[in-house]
Amino acid sequence: MVQKDEWLQAEGDCFPGKTYAEVVLEPAYEQAKAELLEPMLEVNKAHLLMLREQGLIRQEEAERIAAALEAVDLTKLRGGAYTGQFEDLFFQVEHELLQHAGEAAGNLHLARSRNDMGIAIYRLTLRKKLLEAIASALRLHDRLLRFAAEHTDTVMIGYTHTQQAQPTTMAHYAAAVSDSLGRDIRRLQAAYANCNRSSMGAAALTTSGFPISRERMAELLAFDGLIENAYDAVSGADYIGEIATAVQLAALNLGASCRSCCSGARRNSFLGSWNAFIWPLIVTQTETHFTIPVGVAFFSSELKDTSGWVLIMTGATVSVLPLILLFMIFQKQIVRGIALTGLK
Repeated sequence: MVQKDEWLQAEGDCFPGKTYAEVVLEPAYEQAKAELLEPMLEVNKAHLLMLREQGLIRQEEAERIAAALEAVDLTKLRGGAYTGQFEDLFFQVEHELLQHAGEAAGNLHLARSRNDMGIAIYRLTLRKKLLEAIASALRLHDRLLRFAAEHTDTVMIGYTHTQQAQPTTMAHYAAAVSDSLGRDIRRLQAAYANCNRSSMGAAALTTSGFPISRERMAELLAFDGLIENAYDAVSGADYIGEIATAVQLAALNLGASCRSCCSGARRNSFLGSWNAFIWPLIVTQTETHFTIPVGVAFFSSELKDTSGWVLIMTGATVSVLPLILLFMIFQKQIVRGIALTGLK
């Protein structure tokens, strides 16, 4: 009983408990403010217009609800903190609408549910992000193609397994990156096509007995079409996985290209810097000005933090000493074994 009393004192005796509110509800509320508030109001406005067009609510009620929707203070909502008064942002917006429109605001829920509305909000939010990603990818794709056209005669060394392999051109490499990006764009476009479908009208699970127009809702929200099956509309979440996969593959492909460019830049920078010390080796007779001392001093200054070099080198030396001792002890056996394998 003592533990129960202590737990109730810390968590509270009603839903939501302190920990659940802090760990689940508050982060969800903050994310909803940032991502879902505008799409939520867009769905409300479209649904109101459809209800009025279908004659499901009177003109007077529609005008009161419309005025309430316009009166919602987005700035205030975005700037507010989670207090626990409302379970989530949806109920806070509902409270605002009831304050402005009274009982008429309840008619906004005719023939809809949190289920189909929530899915529509998520799809609207992801659709916007997908469009931004596709637009950025298309700009990069166009720039890569123009860059390739400018460098058809720029010869470079092609590497494989970190070794110089064959001569190629900068255009060849840039075109490879653009081809990979083209596949990423097509995957993003396919994900967009599956995402941009309306769930509105599915209601909780099996649509509604009211004579609504799902097609009109899809049109008002600029969806390309409907999710025909109501059960699938509110339960299917594969569109999220498809988007995540397409974005992840694009990031991996671009990351590989960026890594190649960065490693090449580092390699060329290192070689260029090191080659700058060849001349002192040729013309000077002063030992402190020879290539290696000057080079080490330069790279030490470039790396700034050299305090750990002694420990690193000491640790590396100590770590290889056992291997060296083993080789010295069993040198004959090791050499004989290598000879027997035929390795060269």
